[in-house]
Amino acid sequence: MNAGLILFLIFILCLVIGVPVSISLSVASLTAVVFGGLPASSTAIAQRIFGGLQSSSIMAIAFFVLAGNLMTKGGISRRIVDFADCLVGNVRGGMSLALVLACAFFAALSGSAPATVIAIGTMLYGDMIKKGYPGPRTAGLLVVSGGLGPIIPPSIIMVIYCTLTGASVGNMFKQGMMIGIVIMLVLMVEVLWFAHKEKWPKQSVKRTPAEVVKVFLDAIPALLTPIIILGGIYSGMLTAT
Repeated sequence: MNAGLILFLIFILCLVIGVPVSISLSVASLTAVVFGGLPASSTAIAQRIFGGLQSSSIMAIAFFVLAGNLMTKGGISRRIVDFADCLVGNVRGGMSLALVLACAFFAALSGSAPATVIAIGTMLYGDMIKKGYPGPRTAGLLVVSGGLGPIIPPSIIMVIYCTLTGASVGNMFKQGMMIGIVIMLVLMVEVLWFAHKEKWPKQSVKRTPAEVVKVFLDAIPALLTPIIILGGIYSGMLTAT
């Protein structure tokens, strides 16, 4: 049987019976090599797999995921959301603006789109629906804003790309930062347009200066984290890992 057909069928079979995607890819590839008549041995495949794992740059992926989980479980994500809401919450559609801004802040911590969507969505989506924000618009905005995760550095995808191609991680992060900020601003402009067009809710409670200062002070550790990470990488003091 053709190796490509074996690869496809085994991969689909593994997915159907509930095998994780990463393991499905491995099983399908190994089966295609063994039974598809390809000029490669299973021993060589194992050696290549373990050789790829020896790259220290890939360790950054696990650290970014760990950092994102620590931010979520430790309450730093909530502080980011509160700070973003404090900045832009008083305008029409303010919670949507806060969602975009919070996703941009969290993207600079996790490097992952799913982690950004889960961390910010679990805190804001339900509240926004209860306050009258349209469900489809809110869900779409959350998904698109979560896409800032792999664009605004540190980014898991950028680390993998640089590991495979030998490109500079620092240069990739610099370009990603500029592109991510532009996307964030475009999303915020679009949110304001839809908010006024469709009459999205407007927050009636205004914060006092003392409350604003308190929220800012609480958010300082969260706001310093991306500065430490990116500042260390850009200055050459730290590597991405």
